[in-house]
Formats: sequence, C-alpha cells, structure tokens
Amino acid sequence: MDKTPGLNRRSQRLLAVFLISLIGLNPFQSAKSYDVLKRFSLINDRMKTYRSLDVYNKGFYYDLNLSLNTTLMNLVSEVKGVNSNAEALTFIQNNNGTEQGFSAYTGTGLKLAKFKLFRVRFTPILQFDGSVGTNMGFSDMIFYFYNFGDSYLASKLLFRYKKRFVGHLRLYTNFRTDLKIIKGVSELANGVGNVDIGGNLHGNLGLDFEMGYRRRRWKLLYRIEDFQLMELMASKKPGTFSYGNKPMMGFHGYYKWKYKKLGIKALSGTHQRSGHYTWSDTFYLGGELGLDAFKGKLGMTTRFIMDPEHWNIAFKLKGFIGHFDYLIKTPKKSTISGVKVSAFHSMSLRLFF
Repeated sequence: MDKTPGLNRRSQRLLAVFLISLIGLNPFQSAKSYDVLKRFSLINDRMKTYRSLDVYNKGFYYDLNLSLNTTLMNLVSEVKGVNSNAEALTFIQNNNGTEQGFSAYTGTGLKLAKFKLFRVRFTPILQFDGSVGTNMGFSDMIFYFYNFGDSYLASKLLFRYKKRFVGHLRLYTNFRTDLKIIKGVSELANGVGNVDIGGNLHGNLGLDFEMGYRRRRWKLLYRIEDFQLMELMASKKPGTFSYGNKPMMGFHGYYKWKYKKLGIKALSGTHQRSGHYTWSDTFYLGGELGLDAFKGKLGMTTRFIMDPEHWNIAFKLKGFIGHFDYLIKTPKKSTISGVKVSAFHSMSLRLFF
C-alpha cells in the first residue's frame, strides 16, 4: 500500500499549523508599565529555554553560557561618571526608553554508575551550577536596576523507559540573592546608598522535573523548574527578596524530517512563571536545518526561532563530546512596556558525558 499521499497530507497539515501559528505569533498586547524584575525573569527564562533545546537527555562535565547586550559596557562607563543632578539628568535623558542586560551561567557534573529498575534505565548525576544576571532599564525618566544571583547543589536522575518515555528528576538545594534599585534624577546623583546583599540571601530545597514522549519523527515534553519543597533560609530583612519562589512551567515539541545526512526540524513551545509573565509572552516557533555525520555525533546546525520580541538565529557546531553555540537575538518588536527592545548575543559551550 502506497503511503506517500498520506505523508503528503500530513506534511501539508503541519505546514498549515506552522503558518497559522506564525500569523498569531505577534498578538495584540495591552501596554504595561515597566517592571525591571519581570523583564529580567522573562529574558532570563527565555535564554534557559533556548539552551534546553540542545540537551538530549544526557548530562555534562561542563556547561558555560554568556549572554550580553552590546551597549551594556558603554552604559556602565556612563553611570560611573554621574556625580551631580545635571549629569544624572543628562545620563537618564540619553538612555531613556532603553534596556540593557547581561547574564552568565556555569555548571559542572559528575556521572555515577547507571542502573536499571522495573525496566527503566536510570543515570544519576551530581551537579553544581550557578548564575548571575543583570537588567537595567530607563522609562519615564527613571532608572531601573535589577541584579540576581543563584547557586545550586543538585542530584539529577535521568531516566528512559522503552526508548519512548524520557526525562529527568532533579532534587537540589539552592541559594539566591537579588537587588532591585529604582532611582529618579536627584536620587541617582546621590548614589545608590548602602546595599546589604548578604541580608537578602534566600535558600530552598526544591526539584525540577521533565517528562517527554518521543517517536521516530517527533517528541513532546513538559517541564517544571524551581518547584519549592521547603524553605531552608529566609531573608534577614523581610520583603527585600523580590524574585520570589514561583516555579517555571513549559511545553515543547518538534517534528523532524531526515534525508541521508540532512535533517530538518519544525519546533514550537511556550513557558510561564506565575506573577512574572504569561504563556502568551513566550510562545516560540521555528525551524532547524542540520548536517550530521558519525550517527549525529559530528555536524553543524542552523536554527531560526521567532518569539513575540525577537528573531533568534543560532549556529551550532557538534563534536564527539560537546556542542558550541552562538545565538543572536535581533529585535522583532520595536518597544515593550515603553522601552526599546534590545539585541543580545549569546555563546554556549557544553561538554557531555
């Protein structure tokens, strides 16, 4: 029986869904006032989600990511020279309606002996990772600054059942601190004042969970991160820890075609963190073109993804033990919450087990 017509109809339906989603990717959104913490959370979680697209249910010896807005260093130099009201006014006027950011992440892992239980294959991994990020914005002649740092000590358990169900469970302790500053012209000229970051330290016992179902051509998965089980340490100054403890939830799926060494993949997904941003703020849609050798262990990939704010273009080199990625985020929208959407550059290096 010839299955080609059915395959063509299925491909046409997928293409129709792709085009309809593309039309709806830029929804009409009501204007919102600028919130530097929520903007940081949205941008940071987007970066984490894009990095997770390259993780194939395996652990890593080393993981490094750097993301930077190219105008950030100029801004840092400018703010150091603000010593008077006149200089503060000029500084805010020159940058009003803009936003800059930076983030860095690094992690290490140690794989333990694999085992099998009830027909499920498990791979335990010990992990230590940490990150730091900053977001700065200027809206309505006010300077907004937010800085966030965290560290994790975790035990991660990868699992696979019948090659169809894959995922992981990660139990961790983490410690977080953040700093939120909002200054007008006269306040900025007087400096930021005394900042006690140590009194803002917050610790939790929590877990991350991911479950995916895959077939030869497609995969669907659900993930939840930063789910709090128990508070280990509270901030010494109540109300100063702004980030909170809301988990991030997300869905992702893809469908792939392969011809010899050439692979094409259509992908889509969304995520949300309650109180920070909604599902509609993060919906992404894209495609991937890759060329592989040695059963996928060596090759290169180009990825193009659209989200409500950016065109995301990524280039990846695949080696036998790791990946190197370069991502550029070019603004798709002109402004969000009264500030100009910025371009970002991001680089990642992963060394897998």
